[in-house]
Amino acid sequence: MVPYILPVLVPQIVIMIPVFVFFESTLAFLGVYDPYIPTWGKVIYDALITGDIQRHTYWFLEPVALLMFTALAFSLFGMGLERILNPKLRME
Repeated sequence: MVPYILPVLVPQIVIMIPVFVFFESTLAFLGVYDPYIPTWGKVIYDALITGDIQRHTYWFLEPVALLMFTALAFSLFGMGLERILNPKLRME
């Protein structure tokens, strides 16, 4: 049973990684996360609270861009794995 589930399960796990990254950054942004661990959500929250967006936009734009690039990279990697491992999606 495992050889039939594995080609479908691995790409789906890789595609779900951006969801967990966004969830963690959302928790850090809302202040539910540990305040001493520097995360992208905490950096965005600190930039909004201290008013550094007007003077130093890179404190806000850099973590947002890195979140988007991380999500895009893992999504593309997962879709590529899905195309390779899932026999129904193979184009021959």
